[in-house]
Amino acid sequence: MQGSVKLKFDITEGMATEQKYQIPFNMYVRGTYFGDVEILSRELDTVGRDGTAEVLNESYFLYIDKLNLSRVLKSFPNIKREMRYVASERKARHEENIDIIRKKFAEMKREIIRDRMEESSRSKGGYESRPLSQ
Repeated sequence: MQGSVKLKFDITEGMATEQKYQIPFNMYVRGTYFGDVEILSRELDTVGRDGTAEVLNESYFLYIDKLNLSRVLKSFPNIKREMRYVASERKARHEENIDIIRKKFAEMKREIIRDRMEESSRSKGGYESRPLSQ
């Protein structure tokens, strides 16, 4: 790959909302590769992709589909083993990053709800401090 690509996670996935809120959690630059997790992961059939790639600038890619990559890697078992290892490490790191994003998002939602409840309570005469009438 030549260029740079940002991998993003849609925090609103599965929510009843029209607006998507995608948060970057990984970056790929010149000389790196991506898509290995999806191709080499054994759980792919049940798990699916863990992010969406966004090209950040002019980039060039070499595309190899799963079938052709499998054919090539049959001749190079050491490289296949190393790529599987890298893919499993990346998958674990992606899951950790996504988990952190989910926790931060849940924390932000709780804070927003708490703030709105406090505002609502103050507007109804709840927590707001008022001088005593004499």
